[in-house]
Parts: sequence; C-alpha cells; structure tokens
Amino acid sequence: MKQILIAILITITATSGYAQKCIESFIKTKPDTQYIISGENNDLVIDSKTNLMWMRCSIGLTWDGVGCSGDSSKYSWQQALNLASEYVFSGYDDWRLPNFKELVSLIEISCFNNAINEFIFPNIEEYDYFSSTPSKLDVTKVRTVNFDLGSGNISRAKEDNLAVRLVRNY
Repeated sequence: MKQILIAILITITATSGYAQKCIESFIKTKPDTQYIISGENNDLVIDSKTNLMWMRCSIGLTWDGVGCSGDSSKYSWQQALNLASEYVFSGYDDWRLPNFKELVSLIEISCFNNAINEFIFPNIEEYDYFSSTPSKLDVTKVRTVNFDLGSGNISRAKEDNLAVRLVRNY
C-alpha cells in the first residue's frame, strides 16, 4: 500500500507544477496547532510534541516577518556540524544539527512538493537536508531527509553540499 501511494505521489508530482500539493482526505500529521511560534521576530518554532525548538528558516535564509527570504546556504556534512556547534541565533548558542529521527519528525505525510508544514516552515527551496546521523551501510555517507516527497530513506555523501536547518532542545 505504501509503495502504491508513493508511486501515485511521484506520478502527480511529475505532472504538476512545483507548488505544494496536499491530499485533502488525509488528516494532517503536522497541523499548525502542534507548533508554537516564538522568538522576538517569530523566527523560532517550538514543536509541542517533540519539545524541540527549530529555526523557521534554513541557514542562509532570513525571516522577514512573512516568510524566509534570501538563498539557502549549502554545506558539506562536516561544515554543517562545525557551523552548528558555533552558531548563535536569537539569543541561543546551543544549536545543533538534528539527528535523523528529529529531522524526519518535520515531514507532513499528507503533502508533497514540500512535505512540511509550509505555514510554519515557509519557502523551502532545497529539498535535501543533512541530519547528524551517519549511514550505517557506508561510512562516507550520512542520512538525509528530502522534503520534496517526504522521504527519509536517503543517504548522501558527506562531501555533498546540502541545506541545513538547526534545532535545539527546548
């Protein structure tokens, strides 16, 4: 059943534009009510189910009060880990690269062409995001999440340059 649904989503994605598509008959798995918008500029989000605090925008983008503007910065995995360990944002200095399970927790399974709550995390321009979790099958790779179709079963080379979204415990 899961493979059939994925095949349908891939077919619809291939024949439609790039705007987010959601299956209205599915119950939202990441409703707006799950999140608490926080920070002086509303640039932080607290997930009430996981007790994690997320940056609303990917690294390189800036919250402008309506959405995330600019261009996502890309980093290798080691660069992303180093950046996170030194990053200060909105008064917090304990940001980190999310582990695979944490990053997957953002996937909205009722949507594709950005399988994420776009009101909470707007302007996703890059689909592949690094987690801090290395691949168990290949030491040169790391687990990533693709927010286009909401896939978390992807491993990418540590040297690839991907988007980054940081998290901290709340």
